[in-house]
Amino acid sequence: MNGIAGFSEDKQKAGYYWFEGFMKRNPIISLRKPEALSAARASGMNPTIVEKWFQTYTSLLNRLQIHDMPSHLWNCDESGLQDHFISKRVVGVMGKSCFQVTSGEKGETVTVLAGFNAVGTFTPTMVMFKGKRHRAEWLDNRPENAIVRVSDNGWINSQLFLEWGQRFVQQLPKEDARPHVLLLDGHYSHVFNLQFLELMEQNNVHVISYPPHTTHALQPADRSLFRSLKHHWQELGRKWTRKTGGKKLPKQLFFSVFTPAWKKTATVENAQAGFRASGMFPVRMEVIPTELFMPSLTTERVNEETPETILLSEEDIAFGVVEVVVTSQPDDDVYASTLSAGPATSASTPSAGPATSASTLKAGPATSASTLSAGPATSASTLSAGPATSTSTLSAGPATSTSTLSAGPASLPSTSTAEKASTVRFSDLIDVPTRERGKKRMVVRPPSYHLTSPEHFDFVRAKEARKKLKTTKVRKSPGVRPKKAAIPLLQTVQGSDPCTVCKGLYGDASDPKAMEEWVACCHCKKWFHESCGEMYGIMDDDDFICRECIV
Repeated sequence: MNGIAGFSEDKQKAGYYWFEGFMKRNPIISLRKPEALSAARASGMNPTIVEKWFQTYTSLLNRLQIHDMPSHLWNCDESGLQDHFISKRVVGVMGKSCFQVTSGEKGETVTVLAGFNAVGTFTPTMVMFKGKRHRAEWLDNRPENAIVRVSDNGWINSQLFLEWGQRFVQQLPKEDARPHVLLLDGHYSHVFNLQFLELMEQNNVHVISYPPHTTHALQPADRSLFRSLKHHWQELGRKWTRKTGGKKLPKQLFFSVFTPAWKKTATVENAQAGFRASGMFPVRMEVIPTELFMPSLTTERVNEETPETILLSEEDIAFGVVEVVVTSQPDDDVYASTLSAGPATSASTPSAGPATSASTLKAGPATSASTLSAGPATSASTLSAGPATSTSTLSAGPATSTSTLSAGPASLPSTSTAEKASTVRFSDLIDVPTRERGKKRMVVRPPSYHLTSPEHFDFVRAKEARKKLKTTKVRKSPGVRPKKAAIPLLQTVQGSDPCTVCKGLYGDASDPKAMEEWVACCHCKKWFHESCGEMYGIMDDDDFICRECIV
């Protein structure tokens, strides 16, 4: 294909020997196993969002005058450990099956909450088991200052996180009155935990949350601490499994494996490395690898008037056909030209006046197409297109150097790519996969990443107040109200309040919405069909507010 050895004409793609030679010619690349990345994390790690967050973070540190004080920058996070230990790779005989005995198909999760600052000082660690109450033997061999608690599902909740916050503020130095900053993710027990946020505000601790789905790149605990902890946890767990012949790790022996792994993990080097790798301290967004932002291109919203462009060299264009998409101003037509070049052909780029970019060409309103073909010895050629031209194709031989393209009354000089590269959109060369954002239920996000700011406190308190109302009344239809069961149906219908929107009566069999539930506004107490209420107000799992009562 195109005269390149190793390409199959029938299959229209490269063969094994070409790929083998390609790998030898490029030793910097190798076969890799990709890491799983959720679509939410791929779209969330957007450079625009991350840059805006860094501006907020930097501004706060400068305002608090602690931008050069790593001992006042803290991070906390939770991670789950499963007692299911299995090796990723083993050495075995080729063609033979390999097995590893485990205690079960899957393990039970134990949550670990850890915190540390940019100097390497660690907060008390909280370990949460699944259960109703913990036993005394579970505490054997636990790390120093470790807190052991239980929850219904083994996960963190608001009450346990508040307890950790109380232990956290107790260890802060009392002689230093300068404020501290605590970085954490957007978990519900963090962002909407009013008691925890008030405790932090009282102790001069400013809490900042990360943008959604970016903690894998921005959070120090994810970049170093928990990665190291899970490595040592699996390593020591596999040794314990081999020693016991596949026995399940009981809770009373949990710390016999966890404590040695935690001692290898909770080091000053790991804590400082996490802050450096995430750009939290020193504060530098540029330390985040560029490839972490690339998956967000699948959900990037491209501005059609200012397309993304790349520069191609003469060697790049020599390998095939390059489509140069030329965009115009909103009131003009769109013009496109196609250049087909051989292995030794230089390309030309039409250029416009001072008000037009290098990749923009204006054409007349009513257009057609024309073609120019130049032989091997052609040095210059001219294509003139009147008001009826929109698309032109230039086919040049090996010795073609320059050409001039004219659209309309004036002739536009061109420049060889040996001197100036062509400007094209990346999406014109290779298809970038796109993912449409699904329609989801509207989620009200916090107004600020600064969780101890006045606007966030107002937001959380308003949310708590709406929960406490719980005055929404729901009644089933059709049927008779329980309190008026002795009254005939006709009197019940006549005495009931009609739907505020459609004026339908409760219990009326002729009502098209007779099978729907009814809801009442928690402020004005007016009744609505459920479908009418969804159109005429705001409805959630706890209450309903009609449009007239929304302030």
